[in-house]
Amino acid sequence: GGCRERTVQKQGQAGEQAAADPLEALSAKIGKDSTDASLFQERARLYLDRHDPNAALGDLRRAIELNPDQSGLYVTLADAYMQIGKIPSCLEALQKAEKLDPANNEALLKMAEVYLVLQDYTATYSYVKKSLDLDTRNPKAYFIRGYALMETGDTAAAVRNIQNALDQDQNYYEAA
Repeated sequence: GGCRERTVQKQGQAGEQAAADPLEALSAKIGKDSTDASLFQERARLYLDRHDPNAALGDLRRAIELNPDQSGLYVTLADAYMQIGKIPSCLEALQKAEKLDPANNEALLKMAEVYLVLQDYTATYSYVKKSLDLDTRNPKAYFIRGYALMETGDTAAAVRNIQNALDQDQNYYEAA
C-alpha cells in the first residue's frame, strides 16, 4: 500500500505544477473561450517574457482579429516585433496604437525609445513631449529625454532630466 500512495502523491504534485504554469493555465482558458482577445494578449506577453516572439505574434494576430480597435494590443505587437528586430513593423504597430488612442502613454514612450535607438532625436523629443503633456511626473519620459540630450552633447540638460527622473521616482532603475 505504501508504494501506491507515494505514486498517487507524486502524480498529484506533478498535476499541481502543471496547473501552476501560467502558460498552460492560459491555454486552458483560451480552449474554453477563444473569443476573448485579452486572454490572447496575456498569453502573448508570457511568450515574450520567455523570449518566444513568434508564438506571441500568432496570439497577437488572433487578438487583433477579435478586437482590432484596442490600442494596447498594438503596443504588445510592437514589443514582439522589437524582440525579432523588425523595427519598421514595430513603429507601424506603435503608430496604430497612437492613432487608436492618442493618450496611450506607453505607446508614446515606446515610440520615443525606438526613435532614440534610431538616433532620430527630433522624433524622440516630440514623443517625449506628447508623453509629458499627458503626465508631467513620468520618470521614463525624463530619462529618455535625458539620454537623447546626452547623445547630442547637451550634458547639463541631460543631467537635469535624469535628475528629474529620479526626483519623480527615487527607485527609477534606468536612471541610476
